[in-house]
Amino acid sequence: MFRALLRSGPVQAILGGLIWAYMALVSRTVRWQVQGDEAARALWESDRGFIAAAWHSRILLLPTGWTRLLRRWRQRPAPLAMLVSMSADGEFVARACKHLGLAVIRGSRPNHKKKDRDKGGAA
Repeated sequence: MFRALLRSGPVQAILGGLIWAYMALVSRTVRWQVQGDEAARALWESDRGFIAAAWHSRILLLPTGWTRLLRRWRQRPAPLAMLVSMSADGEFVARACKHLGLAVIRGSRPNHKKKDRDKGGAA
């Protein structure tokens, strides 16, 4: 029953807002020091796309860190997007990213033990 409650739309909306508030608070109170961003900036300002990867444990700071950094760079026609799991647990992060103005791409790699479940990663 608790799991069903956590996966309900209103609770996910509230938790998404709380996660966004946490990310916003941390991003404004942490001292940011960016090193070696020249290559990323060159790719960002080119017409080519690129993928930035980070450790999973940094997922709550990655969106705010990138959006903070990108405000100083020229705008691109394509929005910044984040890959988020299609699971119900990923919905919290997806909603928080939308609060930050990020596009969200839903999908994960498949679990080889559960071959009957499509997680949308290939799509």
